[in-house]
Amino acid sequence: MMKMIKKGIYIHIPFCDKKCSYCDFTTIIGKDKENYKKYLCLLLQEIDLYKDPSVFVDTIYIGGGTPSLFPRRQMDLCTDLFLAA
Repeated sequence: MMKMIKKGIYIHIPFCDKKCSYCDFTTIIGKDKENYKKYLCLLLQEIDLYKDPSVFVDTIYIGGGTPSLFPRRQMDLCTDLFLAA
């Protein structure tokens, strides 16, 4: 039996309405739907690249930016794929 390794995952959602003066994180200003789609495609590729059957993701942290700017449907797809990986 394979031993499962528990890990937490952090998903950075870089979209913001504006860049805050105190913020050092990577941010993308605006609500361009094409940027959301491109980001989601790259995120899904990264999920696929790092998936490992010996790892059990017990926590998903979502931060950024302003994660609430990311469309709900795309966020749901992202978390579903993490849980399935």
